[in-house]
Amino acid sequence: MERKVKNAAHVFVRCMRGVHKTDAGFFEELFLLACKELGEQPAFRVDAQLVSREQIRRLNESERGINRVTDVLSFPAREYAAPQLPADRDADKFLFDPAAGLYQLGDIVICMSVCGAQAKEYGHGVQREAGYLFVHGLLHLFGYDHEREEDKRLMREKEEKILARAGLNR
Repeated sequence: MERKVKNAAHVFVRCMRGVHKTDAGFFEELFLLACKELGEQPAFRVDAQLVSREQIRRLNESERGINRVTDVLSFPAREYAAPQLPADRDADKFLFDPAAGLYQLGDIVICMSVCGAQAKEYGHGVQREAGYLFVHGLLHLFGYDHEREEDKRLMREKEEKILARAGLNR
């Protein structure tokens, strides 16, 4: 599908009260680096939410049927939009905002308290861990997965390259 794009990725961050304050620019930089690494034109919008343990547990249960806290969830917009559209509506057209010139890629939900705990466990900073979780979720939005060992290796390789470009090494 041909689109007129403004060539700028946008990340909209919503932080639940009392959870954490992170600058959207941090995530936008990672998004642009990911687009470059993946050979994607940066013509996307991603919504990121920074939530509490209880909020991510409820979301994990309602969307995946898993009643436990997790670190990150990702929701590709195309997967969620397609079943809701009438047969004559194209998901790509539905998810494209011509005024902004951006395609809605999806949502990433990060639990910041789990992020903090994992940062401590792995011996690096919260910013590095938040960056890792965002990039991990972003790769899922772009269709990457880690179910098979080969796919997991490829996804980890991409994650580390993007984080290294951002200066977020372990």
